[in-house]
Amino acid sequence: MIATSLLPIGLIQFHASVSQGLSYARREAFMQQPLLEALRWVRTFGDVAFIVGSLAVAWQVVSGVFGRAGRAPQPVSALAGARR
Repeated sequence: MIATSLLPIGLIQFHASVSQGLSYARREAFMQQPLLEALRWVRTFGDVAFIVGSLAVAWQVVSGVFGRAGRAPQPVSALAGARR
């Protein structure tokens, strides 16, 4: 996300603010340029990867908390014997 979208857009906006002024770089017309829109769409791939990872972590936490609720805990000796 940073390398493909946020950094390039930030650099383009920084260059515009230095050369044309901050009000120009913050205008909606500037931000709606085809290149900047394309870079924002590229960010979608990073967002999807982040969302999938977050859902996987949340699923693991929920299954860890609620997945063992109905089972009786096993003694440590039984677990050690199962590995052999």
